[in-house]
Order: sequence, then C-alpha cells, then structure tokens
Amino acid sequence: QLVGQIRQDKKSAQLQLDMNDLVPKKLGEFLKTMAATYSKENNIVAKSMDITSMWSIHSYAGDYNPEHDHPSDADIGLSCIMYLTVPMGISAGDGSKKSTSLAGASGLVDGYTRFCWGQNSTTDMKKLKPSTEQYIKPEVGQLLMFPSWLNHSVLPFTGEGERRSLSANINMFPAEEK
Repeated sequence: QLVGQIRQDKKSAQLQLDMNDLVPKKLGEFLKTMAATYSKENNIVAKSMDITSMWSIHSYAGDYNPEHDHPSDADIGLSCIMYLTVPMGISAGDGSKKSTSLAGASGLVDGYTRFCWGQNSTTDMKKLKPSTEQYIKPEVGQLLMFPSWLNHSVLPFTGEGERRSLSANINMFPAEEK
C-alpha cells in the first residue's frame, strides 16, 4: 500500500513499524501530543486520536516517492514526516536560493519533499498568481505535520548516502465519531 519507488539500492526499503512495539508506541504518544498542539493552534476539536500506521523509508540515489496523499479513517487526518538521516549531497545543498521555476535549477531541490495544493503554470508569476507548491529541504530531526489530504512527493537525488525518514498517519475523531 506504500507508493514509493524505493528500489534503486539493495538496502532501499519501506518498512512498516509494529505499533505494539515499545519504541513505535512511545513515538506514537509523542506524535499524538504534537497533533494535539497542531489541532489546538488550528481550532480543530478532536476528542480522541489514534495512529493507524507508522513506517520508515530508507532511500538511496534514484529512489523517489511520487505525488500522493494519505488515507484517513476519520474526517480529520494528519500525516507526518520526520527526517532521520540526510545524505551530504542533499544537506550541503543551498535550499535558500529562490527560483521561479525548476528549469535550469541544476538539481536545486533534489531529494526535497514537495507539497502541492493546486496547479501552477509557467505564466503564473506574470499573472500574479501565488504559488501552490512548496519544496522542503530535509534536515535531520525536522518534523513536518500536515493534513492527510495534502498532496506531496519526494524528489530523487544523486550521490552517496541514505535518506531515511519516518512517517505516520494520525486519525483525529470528534466526539461523535469512532
């Protein structure tokens, strides 16, 4: 059920974590605390939460994750990505450079996570249409939490090293659900 094209290296893998094991269970409690903070800051009322799945992604040069969203068993769902290991080729890149298009960007966003909530065209800047996408440079220890419906992808990268992340899906139930 995972969509990633993680197969370029013999160590490439997407591994489902057992939520009954101690470490995923403790990490799940932490993520639910973060989800409660997220929901409070965004005026979302959730009476209970559960984590339906948690997995790690071990990717190497050429691996990628195509655009997708995540399912939710509740009306409100959150997903998250935590970066655990980032190869030097990605972490040393200068993600601060602003580019109006990827044409000629010379690998500027290789290995980045892309969020997309609409469609863009090459003439949008001239029409003053705001961007409907954002590229996030992965940094070790960074946690991204976002609505499960939000389309996202991970771009392939080149060079040595592993890009390892941990992801999870969180259901947020109002009082009348569950």
